[in-house]
Amino acid sequence: MRRSFPTCGLILLFLATASLCQNADGLYVVELGGKYGYINQHSKIVVPTKFDYADEFTDGLAAAWTGGPNNSKAGFINESGEFQIPPVYEEARPFNGGVAAVKSVDRWGFIDTTGDFIVRPSFEQVHDFNEGLGAFKAAGKWGYMSSAGE
Repeated sequence: MRRSFPTCGLILLFLATASLCQNADGLYVVELGGKYGYINQHSKIVVPTKFDYADEFTDGLAAAWTGGPNNSKAGFINESGEFQIPPVYEEARPFNGGVAAVKSVDRWGFIDTTGDFIVRPSFEQVHDFNEGLGAFKAAGKWGYMSSAGE
């Protein structure tokens, strides 16, 4: 009788040292040794664990942070792990419908998947776009805008 303990042990060891988050594009965020990268459905590392933090892919891009613990900045990478939108933001949220919220100099704004601003950072707070609308707070009051910035 053959036992499969070594395989189970490896799986348990992997699960004990990595955290995973699946996305719809078939890539999974993985954290190893305090750095984040991505694996595919076959557990093969496809983007090395080199980021300070990383989110799941949406709209073909993922928010990723680099720069170290005291100067980490967020940008957006493609599925090859290359920055398509440079890491210049204090914070970034995943894309939803081609729009992502980004924070710069303590203000929030919205960008498209090319990195162009739909609305430059000028809001106190924002909520992610949903069904074509994004919520923002300016001068203490909440409002909504379309993905065209109107």
